[in-house]
Amino acid sequence: MINANASTFKYTVVGGGTAGWLSALYLRKYFPQASITLIESKEIGILGAGEGSTPQIIDMFNELNVPITGLIKNTKATIKNGIKFTNWNGDGKHYYHNFARTPMFDINCATIIGSSVSTVAVECIGEGKDLSEVELTAILNQQNKTSFYLKNGTIKDIEPMANFDNIGYYALHFNAVSLADYLKSIGIARNIKVIEGKVTNIKCKDSGDISCLDLDNGNTVNCDFVFDCTGFARLIIGKHYNSEWSSYKNNLPVNRAIPFTMNVDPNNIPPYTEAIAMKYGWAWKIPVQDRYGCGYVFDSRLVSDEEAKQEVYKLCGKVTDVPRVFSFEPGAYKKTWINNCVAIGLAAGFIEPLEATSIWSQIVGLRAFATYIRGLTHRDQNSINYYNTYNSNIAEGILKFIHFHYFTTKRTDTTFWADFAKNNTTPSLLKDIISKDVAQLREEIQTKNPNYGFFTVGSYLQVGAGKKYFDQKQAKELFESLTCGYREELYNNVKKEYISNINSVAKRVLNHRAVLSLINQ
Repeated sequence: MINANASTFKYTVVGGGTAGWLSALYLRKYFPQASITLIESKEIGILGAGEGSTPQIIDMFNELNVPITGLIKNTKATIKNGIKFTNWNGDGKHYYHNFARTPMFDINCATIIGSSVSTVAVECIGEGKDLSEVELTAILNQQNKTSFYLKNGTIKDIEPMANFDNIGYYALHFNAVSLADYLKSIGIARNIKVIEGKVTNIKCKDSGDISCLDLDNGNTVNCDFVFDCTGFARLIIGKHYNSEWSSYKNNLPVNRAIPFTMNVDPNNIPPYTEAIAMKYGWAWKIPVQDRYGCGYVFDSRLVSDEEAKQEVYKLCGKVTDVPRVFSFEPGAYKKTWINNCVAIGLAAGFIEPLEATSIWSQIVGLRAFATYIRGLTHRDQNSINYYNTYNSNIAEGILKFIHFHYFTTKRTDTTFWADFAKNNTTPSLLKDIISKDVAQLREEIQTKNPNYGFFTVGSYLQVGAGKKYFDQKQAKELFESLTCGYREELYNNVKKEYISNINSVAKRVLNHRAVLSLINQ
């Protein structure tokens, strides 16, 4: 039996990006006596066009004792409330998919009408309203405000983040290169050994377990367990173990990306990612403190790189620093843990950038690894199988929700949008979701149907409402049934108080620039 906490046990992480350093720090947290080595190559580098995340990253950093203040200062990070989707119906309008918020200001809405965001979404659909006009985080977005406010009205603590409280979940935007450098400095301080080099040969035991890795600099690294964090190179799980690939190219059309940067107004930094629908895909705009990290993700079968670049120039005007264009195939490996190696991040698979699921799935993979740890300590194949099934289900859940964004659009101006449903297969589990009317979806909020995977029914309702996807008459009838009889007066009173609180909260919380200034001081 392998003792994971033995000082002689050797973990080796291959790859020094976000996935690599999160993995190394996670290992150091839970196996403090183990030997941890991270292999990285400056020659390979990191794309670093700007990166978004989800609230799970805040929980992970707190768990790993990575200070958020230091991270924001050292990675030019900004606050993220959610995502703004622009022109996805071809009408120039926008909608938001925001993170959930705490019930602090929801009064009794939760007990009277269920999930507040979901119920407000149903009401807006029924009344033909714009959810962005009445949902709290959307209102904050439009005012460039965060969910933060000062506990005592002023900074009184040496640690700035300790002075803030917030009324909702938040995530971060950051420079991916700077984040890796910052996490590396923490890792080195925590006795994680760093080796510069590229893996040129993988040696295995008769069992198939990796015994050592040969590097291009002549070094050999002995290892008991390997984390494959080699990104799109997929050096070990993909190229060495030849894990079977589940391709989603028949479900999702985009397969190529042009990353670039744009100037940002430092006094007017939005607290959200923007996803802008283009002719043959969509473009992301991720604000960090000194620039926008951007990219155009498109279907290369319909448009050339040069034509795509011209579309970017037309939308954004002057852009800078187009480092390279890269291709990808949406999909994931069926087995991301084989023998004594587990793949984390892009090495395990990649759906596409929409909804910032890459780092989220890294965190899920690391935590699942700890759950099925018997696969490491006892080489228990059942635990490894459970882990692989779990990660496959996560990938399928992401696929469904991403497909839903494209499927529900009303754009018909190019073949990309007009022929989406004809040219791209709808995932089988998503068919069950889109066959439901809004009443059936609303009912499932309380049951927490596991078929929705990563994303809740509330997320589907926000995106569907933004696209005018659901039937207005059905939604109106449903909402009226929720407030019928003696409950109607009670609901209306609560609603008035809810709206009143929204306005007062919006006045109370801080502007994004103010939060960043207080943290950076």
